[in-house]
Amino acid sequence: MSDWALRCVFLCLAVGAVLGGLFLIFKLLRILLGLGKVGTAVLDMIFCAVCSAVVFLCALAVDKGRLRFFQAGLHLLGAFSVILALDPFVSGTAAGIRKAADRALFFLKKHLKLPFFRKKKRKPGKKRQVKQKKAGKTKKGLEKLM
Repeated sequence: MSDWALRCVFLCLAVGAVLGGLFLIFKLLRILLGLGKVGTAVLDMIFCAVCSAVVFLCALAVDKGRLRFFQAGLHLLGAFSVILALDPFVSGTAAGIRKAADRALFFLKKHLKLPFFRKKKRKPGKKRQVKQKKAGKTKKGLEKLM
């Protein structure tokens, strides 16, 4: 393998690894911020835009802007290996940070009694009437049908 080809392989693997790390950072942000569907979609669009720009720049560096199949494959291999290796760590860390933040917030609510943590008093309103279900067919109704 020539020196140029070896450099291309390592460059593509490194870029893929960086993109895999970026994916994990976005996953950590999504878990910590508790984003819903819209927030997740926005983060996914930002991630795709960054990935496409980075892959284009890598294609420019390797082969004058032409993306070869081996480049895309090596990008995927680098990203997949980083995600596979570090995803359990990121998920566990995010869960631990989220749990610690919840405990700290509970402590602030309970012990410090700061004004912005107080519950708002509800205004008295109309009591809701509970609708009862209509009775289904009884045995007598079934006997008449037979």
